[in-house]
Amino acid sequence: MYQDTRLRDSSRQLQKLSVLLAENESAPADWQEYLQNGIEQLNADMDQASREDFPVKGIPKTMEGDELVAFWKDTWADFATALNAWPEIRKAAAEIVEA
Repeated sequence: MYQDTRLRDSSRQLQKLSVLLAENESAPADWQEYLQNGIEQLNADMDQASREDFPVKGIPKTMEGDELVAFWKDTWADFATALNAWPEIRKAAAEIVEA
């Protein structure tokens, strides 16, 4: 899913920059160069993201790949547990305030 999302988002950004570049042929050379650099960076990102060995990277930067995915699965599962407990927490807090 991460890889698909990266490719989809980069593709959308690439399309937007390409349209901007095409619509601004009379724009200053610096602006056109800026757009062209963005297009080149997105093309490189899409090339990397489409490879079989594409590494999943993120935060924390000390992890990547399956280790990073497992870390975030555990983190969000713990967060979900806390959210599920929230009604009981509010109920207990209300009882304390009323006392």
